[in-house]
Amino acid sequence: TPAEIRALDATRCRRCGGRGEIEKVGGEVTCKNVFADSGALVEDGCDGTGFDVSRVPGIRKTDKGGVSTDRDAKMESGDDDLADYGEDEFEKSRTTYVPYLRTGVLAPLEYGVDVVKDTGRISLFGSCLHQFPRHGGERGCVRARGAWCGSFVEYVLGSSDYEAGELCTLSSLNYWLFGYSRMRDAINASGKPGILHSDLAAEVLGISLEEFLVRLKAKDKQAVDFRQMCKPLNFGLPGGMGVPKLVFSSRAKKNGFTLCEGGPSRNERGQPGYWGVRFCILTGGSRACGEEKLLEWKGYRCAPVCRKCCEVVAGVLKPAFFRRYPEVKDYHRWVQVKIDRGEPAPTALWSVERQQPEIVRERACSEFSAFANSGFQSPLTDIGKHAFVRATRECYLGVRDDGSPSPLAGSRIPAFVHDEFLSELVRHLAHLAGPRIAEIGMESGRLLMPDVTWRMETALAYNWSKDMESVYVDGNLVPWEPRA
Repeated sequence: TPAEIRALDATRCRRCGGRGEIEKVGGEVTCKNVFADSGALVEDGCDGTGFDVSRVPGIRKTDKGGVSTDRDAKMESGDDDLADYGEDEFEKSRTTYVPYLRTGVLAPLEYGVDVVKDTGRISLFGSCLHQFPRHGGERGCVRARGAWCGSFVEYVLGSSDYEAGELCTLSSLNYWLFGYSRMRDAINASGKPGILHSDLAAEVLGISLEEFLVRLKAKDKQAVDFRQMCKPLNFGLPGGMGVPKLVFSSRAKKNGFTLCEGGPSRNERGQPGYWGVRFCILTGGSRACGEEKLLEWKGYRCAPVCRKCCEVVAGVLKPAFFRRYPEVKDYHRWVQVKIDRGEPAPTALWSVERQQPEIVRERACSEFSAFANSGFQSPLTDIGKHAFVRATRECYLGVRDDGSPSPLAGSRIPAFVHDEFLSELVRHLAHLAGPRIAEIGMESGRLLMPDVTWRMETALAYNWSKDMESVYVDGNLVPWEPRA
């Protein structure tokens, strides 16, 4: 129709007429922007697309004004196929991870520890250990020493990390600030910080936690789906993450897999669906994610995200979160007041000497999310470093603080990745050494933030894996083996 022809003409690049190429002596070249020697733009180009890219809302550009095709552009495109291509783990593995792992064939893998960041976090250099993907074979290439490499001692790897550590520090901080924390109450009542995902899911469904846990144990699909859906809320909303950003970040592969008959991807079992958490599907209201996308939310530009997912988060999940944990609203108001006054973001830990919380570090910060996250992320790094030092001392000295023998004698903790202790434990002592690291980790948590229950477990394996689990046989911790 004439209207369709006019609409098509309006989208064509004015310079190349939609061909994507410009005829020049010696052949055709891609239609790109033309700049003067001063750097001023002389003529618009389409970067070979044939479309008037200046009319496309939200498109990411290169420094030269072309269409960006880097990882972030693909990830933020709103298209699942492009996002998968942007998250090309095979290419990343080939160019980054494999060359680093090859250096460990004839000698131990090397890395350096940089100066501690202003957030209190540890930074590594000369290594990509902290970047290895959750899935894939990269972690499995890291193996404990033994006779296979000429070691006179047989070792096994240990992986120890805090259960919902950031939620423990958040609940403790809110208790100190406001005198109450429902997060803290739920953790302490159950003795399991991870209970918060089920606790929030029960709130969303409008049932008691006890009923929800019964349904979860029976592997009821709705209960399993809702618990999965609540994880990104618990970790994203306390830091002030907006609805579109929460929906966008939840699509990452590390967040799992959402089963859906019409989904474009396949998981390890060959089942169809989408990578990441897809709120619109998990609530049972949609058969496909992203049928309609948003480019704007409350007057602000955003990456293309599923409208239905945003509506579910904004209309159902976010209100349920603040209804269940109202102290987080108080925390956000406290953060905003601090920012308005131009005050720094504090890191507080418990002072054993004064028997009260004490600010141990301050960080200049004016951006809301960075300020809010700092309040509960920074204390966890300090607790982890405290435990790491104590455990390392026992590895080298062979004794506990009270002078009694330690099962960690002769073991080592070669890496502290985020909040995970990656240890190399003497094989015949590993069933005692692994739990000892977890015990030290919990002791450090109770020492520096004593008002909340801390949990840490150690899993053993001969090769590193994110899927490692604590396995006990006759009450003794034994190495985990991957399923065939």
